[in-house]
Amino acid sequence: MFLIVLSALAFAAEPMLISEGPEITKSGEKCLYYFYGDGCDGCAETSQYIKDLQKESPNLMVESYEVYYNKDSFYLLRDFFTKYNIPKESQGLPVVFTATTYFVGKEGILNLMSESVSSECPSLENNKVIGIVGEKSSKSVLENLTFIAITSSAFLNAFTLGPLALMLVLVLIITGLRETEKVLARGLFFIFGIYLAYLLFGFGLFSWLAYSGIAVFFAKLIALIAIIFSLATLKHFFISWEVTFKNFSKDIKSTLLRLVELVTSYAGTLISGFTLALLSFTTLNKPFLLTRYLFVEGSQRLISIPIMLYYLLIFVLPFLLIVLIIYTLREYWEKKAHERFKLHERRALLWKQHYLKVLNFILQLFVLLLGVIVLFL
Repeated sequence: MFLIVLSALAFAAEPMLISEGPEITKSGEKCLYYFYGDGCDGCAETSQYIKDLQKESPNLMVESYEVYYNKDSFYLLRDFFTKYNIPKESQGLPVVFTATTYFVGKEGILNLMSESVSSECPSLENNKVIGIVGEKSSKSVLENLTFIAITSSAFLNAFTLGPLALMLVLVLIITGLRETEKVLARGLFFIFGIYLAYLLFGFGLFSWLAYSGIAVFFAKLIALIAIIFSLATLKHFFISWEVTFKNFSKDIKSTLLRLVELVTSYAGTLISGFTLALLSFTTLNKPFLLTRYLFVEGSQRLISIPIMLYYLLIFVLPFLLIVLIIYTLREYWEKKAHERFKLHERRALLWKQHYLKVLNFILQLFVLLLGVIVLFL
């Protein structure tokens, strides 16, 4: 609760990024305006090129504007496109403006720009300009959030460090359930907790947790716990838990049982999924962060909400598949046991327990392997 309140206060205190206005160059300086989007095609290369150019030319003054996350920079770029009479089909990123020319796209910036920089800064009052347009990325965040881009990035995001740790917890909770009918319900509650946490973050909450770097520590800790638990469970396949806990007192045994029952209850799985998801935000990718920015910025909130809901649905899809696969297998072996030993309930129970034990053994091998991957990722 302390972390949740702290994150809300941190979000409220976040400063708005406002682009500074154009500067007036000193005598002998050259001037250009550079617009880019964080993650756009070609922008990383042109940004590095601009930095190298500044090192080689100390008298070069560069005004850089990021337009995906800063609405003021986006509006300024739109004004320059209008005043420089650049057609809509030619508008894009990255783009460089000088006093008399413009270069849209990576090729023009890298190959032709350096000879065209003048000592006069670009101006919205200047109408006598010429330019070069090459291959470019869209200047709009929404145009970069295509159906394929959102779907692929959401699915792949589920296999980054933080979500993989959540998968470990999900499998551990499911393997702790004795009744098959609880697997589906408890798994769905855990997944809903994850979905809710990420959705609230998309609505602008818990910003501090996303930038604290705690997700890496959280993932490693969960991986270590999962490895220890899986090794203990694998041992149980050969040596029963009764032998393992025979030296434990009754109070310790009852406490452990109550703890397992609490974590695997409806409320326990929901709270666990929600709370642990708050600690996994660091590994979110750019499409989701762009969508979050659209919502927080406010001008395109109605468009960002359905995008965010769809993104998170694809994001939790691997979690749903894990739950459905485990539930289907457990249900299959139970039905198989009753069909095979219709008149012998005792033998059916023993047969079912044996195959469920085999299934848990396979799941713990999966947990062990995934835990090692997360621990050393």
